[in-house]
Amino acid sequence: MAATPLTAVLSHVTRVPMLTPREPKQHGLAGTIDGAFTPGETVLVLDDVVTHADSKLEAIRVLEGNGLIVRDVAVLVDREQGGPAQLAAAGYTLHAALRLSQLLDRWRAAVGLDEATYTRVRDYMAGE
Repeated sequence: MAATPLTAVLSHVTRVPMLTPREPKQHGLAGTIDGAFTPGETVLVLDDVVTHADSKLEAIRVLEGNGLIVRDVAVLVDREQGGPAQLAAAGYTLHAALRLSQLLDRWRAAVGLDEATYTRVRDYMAGE
């Protein structure tokens, strides 16, 4: 849900409809996708970050289960903790605007992120 505002703006600017996969409800509309679509359409999965790809793959299962085609996932930030490889192994391509390491390097250069914090975050990213 964190990417909903980003997706809504992108949908408005591009005039491409927005779809939202969701859990089925016991009341109201029983579908698992909010929004209008036609089976066979190709959709882009959009989110704010990717760490591991579990939530992306869950959304893809819902979309594909409703007859939509997914090839690509786009995120603002790749946290560089296995998401791209997990998506690739499942047959999807990740497109990230930035990698967390790029942001860290920029923060260190621009605002003086101290070396201890920088090292701690890099070690966390590496799983150490």
